[in-house]
Amino acid sequence: MRLLLPALAAFVLFGCVPGDLPRNQIYVEDFDFSPPVIIGEATDPQRDTVTFTFNWIQPSTGHTVTWDSVKAISGMAASDLPGNKDVTFEGNYQVTLSSGTYFYHCDLHQGAYGMSGEIIVNPYGTTQSPGAMGSVTAPQ
Repeated sequence: MRLLLPALAAFVLFGCVPGDLPRNQIYVEDFDFSPPVIIGEATDPQRDTVTFTFNWIQPSTGHTVTWDSVKAISGMAASDLPGNKDVTFEGNYQVTLSSGTYFYHCDLHQGAYGMSGEIIVNPYGTTQSPGAMGSVTAPQ
């Protein structure tokens, strides 16, 4: 029964079973970005980009996505930072990122709550170690 309830919750919330939870999804809930670190790998050899979606979970106190910096992968040019997302209470925000490591935070809750995150985009063909994609947890 213990294993059945999480599987049922994932199916109801996302229409999938654990292990099939959506990749490249970041949940904005309470005072956290979940997961706080997420890794994606480009799947198109012509474009070393990955699209990530920030999803606001209801009810929300309102949060921003403010980009701090990007660290280029060795031998590659640094990408421009995407545009910041103003205070948002619901919905989602998609961003397509090139290879590199991106750091972001919520302007309203970074100080008191440490609400920040990191996205790592690896170029096409990069081999990931087991579990390197991070864990995606369903909102509570």
